[in-house]
Amino acid sequence: MADTASIGVNRGLLTFNAEGNNIRESLFYSRVIHFPRMGISGVTIGRGYDIGSRSQQEVFVDLTRAGIAPAQAQAISLGVGLRGKQADDFVKRNRNRIGEITEQQQVNLFNSTYPVYERRAEAVYNAKTAHIEGRAAWKDLHPAIRDVLVDVVYQGYKGVTTMPAAAKNDIDYFIQFIKSSELITDEKNRNRIGHLELNRGRSGK
Repeated sequence: MADTASIGVNRGLLTFNAEGNNIRESLFYSRVIHFPRMGISGVTIGRGYDIGSRSQQEVFVDLTRAGIAPAQAQAISLGVGLRGKQADDFVKRNRNRIGEITEQQQVNLFNSTYPVYERRAEAVYNAKTAHIEGRAAWKDLHPAIRDVLVDVVYQGYKGVTTMPAAAKNDIDYFIQFIKSSELITDEKNRNRIGHLELNRGRSGK
């Protein structure tokens, strides 16, 4: 479900809405450092900006470019490289001291990060579907299908079976694929099927 925090998101609303919420009492409140408690996640800030595999310099630059004060960005960047329990401990020790980022800073950070995942998803799609005769080119995929593929990569999946399923460029087929694949376990939180259904008539590159 969209919230007021999504105002100003350029692209990737599916992913933005799936990566947290704007409810301070919630475990998924995203404007403070948090630990998603899944897979090999690291310390995360905003809508899915995971610093577990980033360098301290990269994090500092990304955060300050988003408008976050240097002192706050520096404090967040000290969590780079931490995963699992170490990341969780860092969050518990530092969340209140570091404090919140603003809604606009969160949007700025997402808008600067999402295009990286779009390019990554396109590269993965091209690699995983190169053997498929008559596959749809990335630019020709239905935009809602592209949204889902970027979301899959954003979440950390490798797309081994997802990318070939998308190559048919058929929303009904792709929905059935999601229902019968491991992606269905994420559906409650990601709403990929709902996004595909809602955007059937959407056009544009």
